Amino acid sequence: MKLFILLVVVLLFVIWKKYQKRLGEQDSQDAASPARELLPCSVCGVHADKASLSLTTQGRYVCVQHREDRPH
Repeated sequence: MKLFILLVVVLLFVIWKKYQKRLGEQDSQDAASPARELLPCSVCGVHADKASLSLTTQGRYVCVQHREDRPH
């Protein structure tokens, strides 16, 4: 009976270590991808990646649709 309990404890330890390793790999993948900064369009309020927004002369960000609608 003692051997059975020892075997269960060792098995649980191995499973726990594998689980911890998998969590560590996911964390490193999350850290490798840079976080995108999402900002709202000042006209419609839709959030978009900062790189796809345009900065107006008034210092506000607008989405592609409203950039094309702006008078030149």
